[in-house]
Amino acid sequence: MRQHIADILVYDTKRNLVLTVVTMKMFGKSREWAAHMRHNLYENEEGSLPKKCPFFLLALADHFYLWKNVEDEGLVMPTYDMDPRFSIEPYFKKSGYPLEKLNRESFELLVGFWLSGVTLAYEENDICSLDSKWLSKPYHEWLFESGLFNVIKRGLVEHL
Repeated sequence: MRQHIADILVYDTKRNLVLTVVTMKMFGKSREWAAHMRHNLYENEEGSLPKKCPFFLLALADHFYLWKNVEDEGLVMPTYDMDPRFSIEPYFKKSGYPLEKLNRESFELLVGFWLSGVTLAYEENDICSLDSKWLSKPYHEWLFESGLFNVIKRGLVEHL
């Protein structure tokens, strides 16, 4: 049996897999690069990504690239992208290290902590009241209009 190469899996309240996350502490990567990386991850012979999952997140240090309902494993551009630094900043500030100094494992944990915080919310306002940036594009589109929030709220975050 092949091992998954994802870092984090998120399940809805019925324990259905709804989000697959791969984290990479990299900066300055384009949408095109992200599409190629996603394609390469699906082509990886040593591991595999869950095939039937409505959302896939490639979490980079300065961009969260999100695909929604894309079953094609080929070269597909992200459906949404955003600069996540404002939302994950409280987590890395508590560490006492700047984001640039965190290692890959610490960055993965940071993304997982942030996702866990999102899953604890009951309503959109629970998130938006923490930071008003969630009310503006592209942040609102990324988390709420995409439908991601509704499927992961009150769900379960699993670190692999």
